[in-house]
Amino acid sequence: MYVEWWYWIWVPVALVGAGVRMWLQFRSLNQPATFAPMPLPGPGYPPLPYQPAPAAPTQIKQTPCRHCGAVKVQPPSTACLYCDFCGTMVDWDLRMAQGIGFLTPMKELSRLMFNEKVPLEHARAHGDRETYRQTMMRVWNQHMAMCPLTYSPRIGDPSYRQALIYYLGMADTEVGFDAECQALEEQVANLRQQLPRQPGQPVNPHTLHQLVNAKKASLERALALIGPHLHLHPDASTVELARSVMASTFVQYWLPFLTPDTQQWLIDEMGLGGDYAPIQPVPTTERHCGHCGGDIMCAHGASRILCEKCGFFNDVGKAEIACPQCGGSASPPAGTHSFSCPYCKADLRIS
Repeated sequence: MYVEWWYWIWVPVALVGAGVRMWLQFRSLNQPATFAPMPLPGPGYPPLPYQPAPAAPTQIKQTPCRHCGAVKVQPPSTACLYCDFCGTMVDWDLRMAQGIGFLTPMKELSRLMFNEKVPLEHARAHGDRETYRQTMMRVWNQHMAMCPLTYSPRIGDPSYRQALIYYLGMADTEVGFDAECQALEEQVANLRQQLPRQPGQPVNPHTLHQLVNAKKASLERALALIGPHLHLHPDASTVELARSVMASTFVQYWLPFLTPDTQQWLIDEMGLGGDYAPIQPVPTTERHCGHCGGDIMCAHGASRILCEKCGFFNDVGKAEIACPQCGGSASPPAGTHSFSCPYCKADLRIS
């Protein structure tokens, strides 16, 4: 059968393309990695993508606020629990994390980390902490944009999001360049290889216990490194909160592999248990967010409350400000003396 000469043009084109790809891969492995500055959130930052709201919880984790002592009374929208009366971040709720489909974001984070494997390993091999930190900041920046429901509602505030990304990048760098921590994580990885990779297969109890003990040792070493830098966390995180967040991803991965009794053992062993109470109706007053104008159901006696729609705090201990231009009213944002009307953008001053 006769074939036109031009049909064979694709052959040299494909060979040249393959050669270029091989050369680029070789070059990336043997030259210092360089990156353009990462675009951190700020004015004009693209809005977070829409994700459907999670199913409403039926129970609330009972954790006294470390600032005012109050117990949470209103259902949260994410796994980050904020006090309903003063706005302090008080706990991390594993049940909520599971309810919002946290396993999919975990896979996305693994994928993002795999994509950055070459520059991360290159930076570690050459002692380049700054490139390592910038690379991890890029990973967290992308992950927050893709999976916002796995983070605090406050990531809607660009300044909070930027501070959290910086903190996470710094924390990962401390852990990534510590030989002891890396040795412990390698032990964890080796033990994981001895356990099933798909749910439904039997899990060896002895190996599971070894894995949990190795992970706990790894977490404690990481917390010892991160602890001195917790003041950089925009929620003023404590060691206990940091431990809960870090342990949560590990626990959630293994829950589908385990029987109910073993699941509860793992949750308790990793310190993620807690007392839960059914959600009860409480007296509330409807307020309006001074940043986005959204409705906020404010528990009686609250002084500062987080708007979980936009991630900004409101001072609800003061009366709402009525806008003389449009007639709308809103609670003043916390820590401000003036603000723009969320409805018409008129300048409003707090008397």
